Amino acid sequence: MELAGSPLNMKAQTSPLFTLIALIFFMLLLFILFGSGIGYVSYQLGQQQLAMQITQTALIETKTPIIQTVVVSITAAPAANDQPGGASTRPDMVLVTAGEFTMGSDAYTQYSRPAHTISVDEFWIDKYEVRNLDYEKCIAAGACQPPSNSSSATRSSYFGNPQYDMFPVIFVSWNDANTYCKWLGRRLPTEAEWEKAARGSYQLNYPWGNDFDSNRVNSSEDGIGDTLPVNAHPNGASPYGALNMAGNVWEWVADWYDADYYINSPGANPKGPDSGNFRVVRGGGYDNNQYNVGTIIRSRESPDFSSPDLGFRCAQ
Repeated sequence: MELAGSPLNMKAQTSPLFTLIALIFFMLLLFILFGSGIGYVSYQLGQQQLAMQITQTALIETKTPIIQTVVVSITAAPAANDQPGGASTRPDMVLVTAGEFTMGSDAYTQYSRPAHTISVDEFWIDKYEVRNLDYEKCIAAGACQPPSNSSSATRSSYFGNPQYDMFPVIFVSWNDANTYCKWLGRRLPTEAEWEKAARGSYQLNYPWGNDFDSNRVNSSEDGIGDTLPVNAHPNGASPYGALNMAGNVWEWVADWYDADYYINSPGANPKGPDSGNFRVVRGGGYDNNQYNVGTIIRSRESPDFSSPDLGFRCAQ
């Protein structure tokens, strides 16, 4: 039997405690080491995420100005069809829809009889008579010849004078008018097209209605005795929005003149004869009275003829 307190007895008693302490120390060491590893991994992942965010932000900041630049460039770039003769917007033209209308009148001269129904395809026509300013551009491009006279009925200086840039070009022959329209990629309207653009489908005697109104037209009743700007009398516009299709200046059209045209014209897209000595002019001018301006007024002139009350507009 051993005595309590002997060295051998004490070793036997303290051994479990020592083991517990060693185990606790070992677990603590593992915890420290393992926790450090997790922290390091978390730190590395955090750094990678931060780097990715910085990279993405940089990419967005880099791309944004490029996208904005492209949008501005597309917006600012002019459309090819917006050039003279273009077919997209045509801010200087009005659209005349396809369909039937009554051409001529039984109540006027034999040259406008009989009233009959025809149809035309959809087309565009100039909202205004061709201006001096427009025609000057054709001359500058070397495509057109100057008017035969640079004056007007009451003005010694008219064509080439900036004061009259917005007034209709005059002293131009049919050949001059035809050349100008072709230069724009357009053409002169046929007589049927011109009349539909002027009166619509309502058999109107004047672009605005059947009753004469001197406040809507430049005719002899005004006593002006000369041209007015092409945008004058907006309250006298035709049903399609074309101005001065009665009065101001007579207008050349494409057709050769035929006294029986109204009798012989076919029912769809009629045109004048294939040849002749005179070209048709329509609408009346500033020196004509209420009975000789309007949507059914027609006359004739030699293709080489020019005068101070004769202009034109184009179609497409």
